[in-house]
Amino acid sequence: EKDRAKHPVMKFKPQTLWNPPYLQIALDVGSLSQAVKIVEQLPKSERIIIEIGTPYIKKYGIEETVGRMRQIKPGAYIIADMKTLDVGRAEVNAAADATANAVVVSGIAPESTIAEFIRACNKRGVHAWIDSLNTTQTEFLAMLGRLKEKPKVVILHRGIDQEDAQKTGAAKKEGTSASRSVWGDIKQIKKITGGLAAVAGGLKPGKPLNDALKAGADIIIVGRYIYRSSDPNRAAMRFLDEMEIEPDTMRLFDKLDY
Repeated sequence: EKDRAKHPVMKFKPQTLWNPPYLQIALDVGSLSQAVKIVEQLPKSERIIIEIGTPYIKKYGIEETVGRMRQIKPGAYIIADMKTLDVGRAEVNAAADATANAVVVSGIAPESTIAEFIRACNKRGVHAWIDSLNTTQTEFLAMLGRLKEKPKVVILHRGIDQEDAQKTGAAKKEGTSASRSVWGDIKQIKKITGGLAAVAGGLKPGKPLNDALKAGADIIIVGRYIYRSSDPNRAAMRFLDEMEIEPDTMRLFDKLDY
């Protein structure tokens, strides 16, 4: 089941993260019907990842949320942001049964829970993502290094203090170099895990997006910029157009309805 060729519900090989960068649309505010309307307007592209936010999962349930998105975007890569803190295996099984491609565990969960979570993901054939929110980088890096099985993706957040400092120019000296960024040392994290890095926090087309990509980000997580836009399709395309994707890899799949 780990290397499932076809999902029993989806009926074709699920999308994999084989060729970054990707644009991740975070859906976590408003009603489920509002989220559906946003997703229906998104470009049909394998470069788009759909994130079912924790509030939606808590309010509507994992089967309803993932299942609804799967109906309208059957070929999409869908993440269940469970932010698991305990009983990792049970939450992974619930997300996998609902046809999620990936599940998120909180980086502040006990290390034993994180290890169990990743094992369960590998067994079920879904990707394990870990969210670094509220962790300290030193401890987080050490924990990642101790894990026998590594997560597929690490989610990194720009600190609020850093974001505010940048707006005033106080953090200009730190900048967003290739080795050290406002999201931490992205390349070091990727070296430890052998996987991908997703970044979140105030990202917009232009310099913020370019800084993230130059720092080594593989996945760009965007929420408000998309769901507050009067034209979600155009807003998403602004990111995709600036992500310097080779034309032959920017494949559009009408048949699979990404």
